[in-house]
Amino acid sequence: MPEPTTIAFSNGLSEGCLISGTSNASTFTTAVSGYCNGKVIETWTATDSCGRTVANVSRTITIDDKTPPTFTAPSNIIIATNESCSYNSSVAITGDVTDENDNCSIGIQATYNDQITEGPCDGSSTINRTWSLMDLCGNKAEDRIQIITVKDTTPPQIATQASDILVSCDGQGNQTQLSDWLNSNGGAIATDNCSKTLYWTNDFNALSNDCSTSVTVTFSVKDNCGNASTTTATFSINDTIKPVLGEVPADMTVECDAVPTASAEDVTATDNCETNQTVTYAEVRTDGNCTSNYILTRTWTATDACSNSSSKSQKITVQDTNSPVLGEIPVDITVECEEVPTASAEDVSATDNCDNNPIVSYQEVKTDGNCISNYTLTRTWTATDACGNSSSKSQRITVQDTTAPLLGELPSDITVECNAVPTASEEDVSATDNCDNNPKVSYEEVRTDGNCISNYTLTRTWTATDVCGNSSSKSQTIIVQDTTAPLLGEIPEDVTVECDVIRSASAKDVSAIDNCDDNPIVSYEEVRTDGDCINKYTLTRTWTATDVCGNSSSKSQTITVEDTTTAVIISCANEQTIASDSSCKALVPDFTSTLIVSDNCTPSESLIVSQSPLAGSEVMAGITTITLTVEDACGNESTCETKLTVTNYIVANDDDVTATPINGFSGGIAIPNVLTNDLLNCQEINPSEVTIIALSDPTDGVTLNAITGEVIVAPGTPTGIYAITYQICEITNPTNCDDALITVTVSAAVIDAIDDIGGYVTTAVGGQSLENVLNNDTLNGNPATLSNINLIQVSTTNPGITLNTSTGAINVTAGTPAGNYLLTYQICDKLNSSNCDTATVSVFIASPELQVTKTANNENYSSVGDILNYTITVTNTGNVTLYQITVTDDLTGLSTTIESLAPGSTKDYTQNYTVTQEDRVRGFVTNIARANGFAPDELPISGEDSATVEAAIVLGCATITVHNAFSPNGDGINEIFVIDNLEDVLCYPNNSVEIYNRWGVLVFETKDYNSQSNYFDGISRGRATVSQSSGLPTGTYYYILNYTSIDGTGGLNNNRKDGFLYLTR
Repeated sequence: MPEPTTIAFSNGLSEGCLISGTSNASTFTTAVSGYCNGKVIETWTATDSCGRTVANVSRTITIDDKTPPTFTAPSNIIIATNESCSYNSSVAITGDVTDENDNCSIGIQATYNDQITEGPCDGSSTINRTWSLMDLCGNKAEDRIQIITVKDTTPPQIATQASDILVSCDGQGNQTQLSDWLNSNGGAIATDNCSKTLYWTNDFNALSNDCSTSVTVTFSVKDNCGNASTTTATFSINDTIKPVLGEVPADMTVECDAVPTASAEDVTATDNCETNQTVTYAEVRTDGNCTSNYILTRTWTATDACSNSSSKSQKITVQDTNSPVLGEIPVDITVECEEVPTASAEDVSATDNCDNNPIVSYQEVKTDGNCISNYTLTRTWTATDACGNSSSKSQRITVQDTTAPLLGELPSDITVECNAVPTASEEDVSATDNCDNNPKVSYEEVRTDGNCISNYTLTRTWTATDVCGNSSSKSQTIIVQDTTAPLLGEIPEDVTVECDVIRSASAKDVSAIDNCDDNPIVSYEEVRTDGDCINKYTLTRTWTATDVCGNSSSKSQTITVEDTTTAVIISCANEQTIASDSSCKALVPDFTSTLIVSDNCTPSESLIVSQSPLAGSEVMAGITTITLTVEDACGNESTCETKLTVTNYIVANDDDVTATPINGFSGGIAIPNVLTNDLLNCQEINPSEVTIIALSDPTDGVTLNAITGEVIVAPGTPTGIYAITYQICEITNPTNCDDALITVTVSAAVIDAIDDIGGYVTTAVGGQSLENVLNNDTLNGNPATLSNINLIQVSTTNPGITLNTSTGAINVTAGTPAGNYLLTYQICDKLNSSNCDTATVSVFIASPELQVTKTANNENYSSVGDILNYTITVTNTGNVTLYQITVTDDLTGLSTTIESLAPGSTKDYTQNYTVTQEDRVRGFVTNIARANGFAPDELPISGEDSATVEAAIVLGCATITVHNAFSPNGDGINEIFVIDNLEDVLCYPNNSVEIYNRWGVLVFETKDYNSQSNYFDGISRGRATVSQSSGLPTGTYYYILNYTSIDGTGGLNNNRKDGFLYLTR
């Protein structure tokens, strides 16, 4: 945009003001907005000398931006991958454009596009980042390239370090073990963040000798990008073969004075490596249980230069086994206790074949007898030498006491009463003994019971015993007796009494005393002697006192019992009124049952009651006196009178029609006329002769029509038994009346609940299975409705199935398991709540389910064109028939329809599919079979299943393994350079092998290397060779293996392995 300017103008004078000069600075007004193709109006304003605006001049400026913006791309940069072989190439790391500039546009930002090219090794790549910048008018700056180089700089990580190995010398240089150790990189394991293949080398050269010398080997591992790590371990060979010793002297057992001598020169040795073996000798003494008993262990040992040794030992057992010999000892004797002789160890001497001074010991053992003065002394002399060999001799001395003590005088025998038994104790008698100064006197009393507790014999015995149990005894006998009977106190006098006033008696009524027994027993006995009736008799009561020894005395009382009192009539029989028959006669009823009587002695049930005239006798109408007589068991009589009135005027008989119930729901006539069985003057009643009056009318439901005599049950009367008392009176004699009872049974209406079958309901949705269970139920033959019955749910076999008692609907809760269920309900007559009937509703809950199983009958496939065979099974796993099931399998082209499929039924389809190249590249074939159908309620049902068949590993290629050590020395072991699995041309079609010596000279070269006919056996066949006849020398060589392999798509991949090769002879 131009800067504001001014312009000159001149136009003379106008109204005295000069119009000339310079305009104001121009102003700009936007006409069309935008940086691109926008328009701005520039306006100049002229004012005269009086300050008045006299003219405006304008021009339009069109904006046209053609200038591209400018920027500088970030510098090229090198970045590294991280531990997961990924990298961050964001602008925060690699740099961003910061100098975007444009002549018009503001805030524009450069953008970039990356093109990634894989680098020469795993994890490396080059990013060509093209930066672009465009202003708001479409002017584009020239693109600039930033090169971002991604490198893998992380060396492999050695997860397991190489391990030292120590092997036993095999005499052949241990080449196999060395080769295996080197080929396994000393057991080292490495991983890398990027490279899938790692390359191992080592610096092994040669071994120095075969005994205890180790060589340190450094194993190096490189990734594809040349990053390397190392680990170090040692390989050592050890000689472990022991020298062989000659025979050593045999084990022996000798006496202590016959031990043979020995030295190292007694035994020789040979060794597989050394000609002159050194033998050493050592003797170890193991002391035994004495100084002359011990074991000598003599060991000869041969040791070679590698410290391998072998030993043999001789065992000499030295012993002393002879016991000492004792001299004579004293003979056995028997003595009294005061005559025991003394003894000591010095009394006997001993000699020994080995010990000049065997030790003689003395021991005395006392064995107690049956008392302190009776015992046995065993005296033993024992001779023992230094090694514990011993011999013994013993003397036995028997000590005894055999004389009993003497007792003094004791009391003489006596006979006494039980209360006169004298006392006694051991102090009453003394004793003396020949040996014991204080013999013990004991006292014992033995009671021998007689025929009672107070008749017995006491035998008192005094015994004198010395300490050895010698004893003597003397006894006294005391006879104790009781011969006096007890004395009874006063007893009741003889009396005569009425049968109902006999006083009771017992043994406690009389007491007794005895001269010896403090509590003589009083017994009581009553004897009855019957008279001329049951209540006349004599009682003889006898009291007897008996002491413990059976001495007794008795006294008796006589009671004469009689019955002279008549029965008491408490209430005579009630008067009765009965109707005569048609001949104006009646039978006398039984009046005795209502008579209430009692007697002083005879029980009421045993009283004899009679009436006159007798029951059942015939009397005429009128009043008859009935005499009742009561006689007790002894013939005492009482009488009373009552009246029987036989009417012959009017008779109302009860009407009982309970056997013929009337339906209370509809009502009806229970009795056409109650007068049918009533009588007037012994004749059937003419309704015109009497009046009918209902004395009781229980409900409005059952009524008596006093005019017609009908008993009517109104509709809607509850069930039950109804009673109405009515009275009939003679019209011409209104006082001639009689009453009767009407009994009517009202039955309930017939109620019938009929079983129902519910409609279709699914477990998933639930809903109403039946609209109303009452639709087919009846009450008295009419439809049952909620207005005339009560509806109750009794039970259900599944809580998800319920009855709505307000509507009668059967409802099923969603989620109720599929199956057949029963709901039991009850309807009860509202008029009669106990009048009920039950019914069941069968509810079937459907669960439409469809299962598709797709099974691949092939385990795998190997090439394009292979035929895969599938079995597709459609199964109705629900409990209802499904319809119009469409079965499809897009992979095999299956498309068919099943019209219907019953529960549990299946439909199988066999389909084939031909493997394509894409399947072979992908490595598996997966497809889905589907089925879609409808349940009976047209609910859509579906199922699907898939099957996957994986491609077989057609080639099953084993890994190429290079054994980097061999020993072509003619022993038939490890003679050639072996590369495992390279001869498998199906996996590895082409290969070439090159081998160089340490100076880089090619010593072997071939194609199609194998271990059978084309191999490296240490003979040079390179372009520059050494003498073939002598073979290549021992040393380290370098091999290069190039080979091709088949990938998963059948394509060829180029591969390379290289490393050090160790040749030893």
